[in-house]
Amino acid sequence: ITHIETNSFDHMIKLKSLYLSFNRLKSISGELFKSLINLNILWLNNNKIELIGNRIFMNLLNLRELYLYS
Repeated sequence: ITHIETNSFDHMIKLKSLYLSFNRLKSISGELFKSLINLNILWLNNNKIELIGNRIFMNLLNLRELYLYS
């Protein structure tokens, strides 16, 4: 995966974990995870991330684990 559309997760409000590791993501929109209010774990490690949107984690109030390493 090299790109994810901003509204890709809008209908997944009950999602608890999201695994996006080992892709080729270069940037992540600030609105990408806005609907994932129940997300607990987010894996973004081993991508090619150069840019992360300003408010990307704003609505992730239940986020307990975040993996960003390469």
